[in-house]
Amino acid sequence: MSAIYTVQNIPVFRGARHYAQDVVLDRVMYRFEILRNDRDNGFYLDLWCGQELVAAGIRLVSGHDLLKPYSHNKLPPGRLLVVDLDAKTPGAEGLGRDPDPETFGDRVILVYQGV
Repeated sequence: MSAIYTVQNIPVFRGARHYAQDVVLDRVMYRFEILRNDRDNGFYLDLWCGQELVAAGIRLVSGHDLLKPYSHNKLPPGRLLVVDLDAKTPGAEGLGRDPDPETFGDRVILVYQGV
């Protein structure tokens, strides 16, 4: 029997340099704080659970589970992914474009694959 996963699109505020939003993942409320870095044209995430910072400075890159390098008992149990909808093989490791101000929230999205 194969596992059943839920996939949840995390809303992105196009054009915003810095914003925070609350998102429920696997029945737990998290605060996503996303910041655009103009020097490297990238986006970074600080993830909060309540008043506790559970992961900081996560570079949003395509094709990798962004939470995998972190170990904290309050991290969500699923996978957080940047997905390039125009990639030749969506969801394949290492494929796809990283988010930039022109594509993030349109061609390139942030999703959570729950358990």
